[in-house]
Order: sequence, then structure tokens, then C-alpha cells
Amino acid sequence: MLWAVAAFASGPAVDEPTPEVRAAEIYDNGTLLYDEGLYDDAIAAWQEAYRLSGLHPILLNIANAYERLQRFEEAIAVLNRYRAFARPDEREQIKERVRAIEERMAASKTYVRHGVAPLPIPPLRGPATPREGGPTPD
Repeated sequence: MLWAVAAFASGPAVDEPTPEVRAAEIYDNGTLLYDEGLYDDAIAAWQEAYRLSGLHPILLNIANAYERLQRFEEAIAVLNRYRAFARPDEREQIKERVRAIEERMAASKTYVRHGVAPLPIPPLRGPATPREGGPTPD
């Protein structure tokens, strides 16, 4: 009996995917979750994909999901982190997006203070694709 367990445990090795392959799988899972409106779960998947791959455009996806959840401060923090790695031609666009989120955040606080529901979230562009390095249209 012990021999059978030992033989099974030392059987043919299963090839583990490389971190890059695993990151792509997890990234795709996050995209599916985002499309289903499961933004917290998409964030978790994309954070792991980012950890494994180091592909900075994934931060844009994470920021989109935080914005959908109206977790504006977290969205801004992630966008500012992305700015550290952004190409020169992207930096101004990211700064403008941060300003727009700050305006929405201020408006949301004003509405809540006066007992009025906040404005609906405008549609965001779809998740970034790591290979392209930027957001894609819905």
C-alpha cells in the first residue's frame, strides 16, 4: 500500500505553466468576471495577474473596476501608480482621468450630503489588453 502511494506521488511530473502563461490565464478570468459585473473578483484576478507578469497596463483594468464600484480613492491611487510607468504620451490623459474621477467623487459627496442619489456612472472603456498596452473600446 505504501509503495502505491509513493509511486503515485513520484509519477510523471505535471508541467506547471510559466508565470507569464498563468498570468495570462488569470487575466482572462478577470476579464470574464469584469464583463459579468463581478468587479471585486475581477480586481483580485487582475492584481494576481499583475503580480505574476508585471505588465503595467493591467493597472488600468484594476482602476476601471474600482471606478465601477465607486471606490474612487482606490481608482485614483492605482491610476497614479500607473502614471509612474506610463509612456510620455499617456501621462496627460491619465492626469485628466484622475481629475474627472475627483470631480465625480466630489459630486457624489455633495449629492449624498443633500440626500440625493449620485449620478449614474458613465460607461467606461473596456479592460486593457496587456499586449496592446491600453484600454480597448466596449
